[in-house]
Amino acid sequence: MLSLAFAGDSDLGLHYVLYVCESLRKLEIRDCPFGDDALLANAANLETMRSLWMSNCSIVRINNGGLEDS
Repeated sequence: MLSLAFAGDSDLGLHYVLYVCESLRKLEIRDCPFGDDALLANAANLETMRSLWMSNCSIVRINNGGLEDS
């Protein structure tokens, strides 16, 4: 499990974390400037992810199909 709060200044930081943590199962992100770009760019590497919790982040839109660009 990885929990991030008030961390980083762009999607680039989250991109590096997700790239390195290939076996990450749970990710909690709160009050970070991370958006859907880093998540979508690393989606293929997140096969072991079982839980994602985000609060006060820069997600464009979430629907039943997952993350979606607007």
